[in-house]
Amino acid sequence: MNIVTLYENNDLAMRKSLDRYLSQLARGGDTHIWNDEMVLPGEKTEVILQEHLKNADLVLLLVSQDFWASETCYAQAVQVLEMSQKNSKKKIVNVLLRPNSLEDTPFKDLPQLPAPNVCVTQYRDPEQGYWDIYQGLKKIIDPSYRYKKRPKVAALQTTVFGSAVLLLWSLFVLLLPVMLPENSIKIASEPFAGKFDSIIFYKIYKLDHTVQREIALAFVLENAESQKLGDAKPVWATLEKTGDEDWAGPKQRAYTMQDSAVNYTAEYSCQCVHADFEKNEAGEYHFVVEFDKALDKQHLEVLKNKLSCSSRPCGWSESNCPGDTEFSAFHRLYFQDTRFFFQILVFVLFTLLLASIFITKKISSYAKSDSHSNHVQQKTL
Repeated sequence: MNIVTLYENNDLAMRKSLDRYLSQLARGGDTHIWNDEMVLPGEKTEVILQEHLKNADLVLLLVSQDFWASETCYAQAVQVLEMSQKNSKKKIVNVLLRPNSLEDTPFKDLPQLPAPNVCVTQYRDPEQGYWDIYQGLKKIIDPSYRYKKRPKVAALQTTVFGSAVLLLWSLFVLLLPVMLPENSIKIASEPFAGKFDSIIFYKIYKLDHTVQREIALAFVLENAESQKLGDAKPVWATLEKTGDEDWAGPKQRAYTMQDSAVNYTAEYSCQCVHADFEKNEAGEYHFVVEFDKALDKQHLEVLKNKLSCSSRPCGWSESNCPGDTEFSAFHRLYFQDTRFFFQILVFVLFTLLLASIFITKKISSYAKSDSHSNHVQQKTL
């Protein structure tokens, strides 16, 4: 496709700015861009211009009030219009550089770029105007082409979208205790070893600050499993709150059942703790079990899921553990440190979202308050 650019000398700087985008069209080899600065020394400008206008498939009128005021430019535009009326394949596009009286000319019904009745100088960021012109020309050359956002704008809009999604997720986390309250303690299934080989720990989490009393925790080990541990048996248990050495005291009662009192055939041994949780005692706790002999680390696999919130075989009528007590990764969203992190994240994301929206709007919209973006996909093209 042969493209000829007509302009008035007062718009030379803007034409050169547009050339930075037009040069991209010519790099494929199928499009040739021409303007009068390409006339070689010794050649007659008018003769060469007429030759290129005759062979042009697309003529760009870079219009401003100076363009219409120039007798030469106006005469050239009229000539091209007459050519297009004789040859329907020859196209003319008004490229609106600056405000002008296009509506009072015979060219008012021709396609307009970057958008109908919007000039490049009306953009808050002129580069966005040149980008829309470039995208519009690509649509003219290839009708199947779809408008692409300017990379800077696209990146900012991606930031806006990403920030909005993360902000919604963060707000969900902060509202989680209200929407999905967890009023039962959660027990991690896998134990971990202490500094003494005969002691193991189970992590227990209380996720809310409500009062919960008469919580029965039972560690039960069947004899067949005890044999896998070298016949080790639990002899003592207690419940501790991490970071608060004084918590235990009156808050719990250990209750060790003798085999004969629990099971006539002595098929298992157990250690039980009865605990009370007062208001504002959410946090991490450790259920501590001591054995009568040392354990190896490989024995920890045998001890998975041996702690439960259960009234049996501890001798109490109720365990007072409503709902499921198994701990999962999802429950970490209820942790205070996690929620504090999301509070900070909400503030950062909200600030980033507002800044991105403001910048995107500033560089991608026009100076006129009633203008709309993306006019480059106009029906006239």
